[in-house]
Amino acid sequence: MNTRYKSKINLLVRDWPKGTVGTQRWLSSRSISRSLAQRYCISGWIERLGQGAYQLAGDKPGWMGAVYALQSQLEFKLHVGAQTALELQNYRQHVPQNKGQPTWLLKSVKEKRSLPKWFSTCFMKTNNVHCMTRSLFDDDSLSLELLKVGNYELIVSTPERAVLEYLNLVPNHFSFEQAQFLIEGMMTLRPALLQLLLEHCTSIKAKRLFLVLAEHEGHPWWSELNVKKLVLGKSNLTIGKGGYYYPHYHISLPVSLGTHEGYSNNDESLP
Repeated sequence: MNTRYKSKINLLVRDWPKGTVGTQRWLSSRSISRSLAQRYCISGWIERLGQGAYQLAGDKPGWMGAVYALQSQLEFKLHVGAQTALELQNYRQHVPQNKGQPTWLLKSVKEKRSLPKWFSTCFMKTNNVHCMTRSLFDDDSLSLELLKVGNYELIVSTPERAVLEYLNLVPNHFSFEQAQFLIEGMMTLRPALLQLLLEHCTSIKAKRLFLVLAEHEGHPWWSELNVKKLVLGKSNLTIGKGGYYYPHYHISLPVSLGTHEGYSNNDESLP
């Protein structure tokens, strides 16, 4: 290998964030063609993961390093959301834990591309990655932020957005009891950001479920929300099998919340 190629590989190894995937697009931006990347593979500097994707020799990227490549190198409109975003931001103690719980990626409805085959093959099944396309907000980029993970950054939901994403997955992916446990621990959410998200949220279910649980818990931020500004609809909504009706939000829940907004278990509005 001549001096020029040695210089290129030295710079590549130096600048390649440990634990991440390097895509051919990223390599090409560094003047490393497919043929040169193949030579680096033969020389043992890098290893091929699949078409258009590599790892440094001896390195073993996890799902976060792969998502980093999707976001920053391939510019996929997707983010880490729901339960996974909360866990990454140190809310793990408040998030119900299940065996084999999925890693949640949420893809924008504006993103029409399918995930690369190398990602599906090498990371989705192994890490139980669920990638869903959901239009939860009229502005899909609302309340996303960069989170430093090791020596790189991921685009993730803020805790406030992640909570609404979580509730939107009830009851198909999370139970009502898990949702109740989650909201019980969310004492430090930011009311101004919650208000903004609720006003732009397109899911009646997520909004009503959030409000009925938040009001029941009575966290300090609850009193700062302006519920009158929210579009909540008027038709009755049932979560799971329902059974306990809360008329203020036109919602039936599978579990009684007990004392809630002046209602008690003996209230005639409850079955």
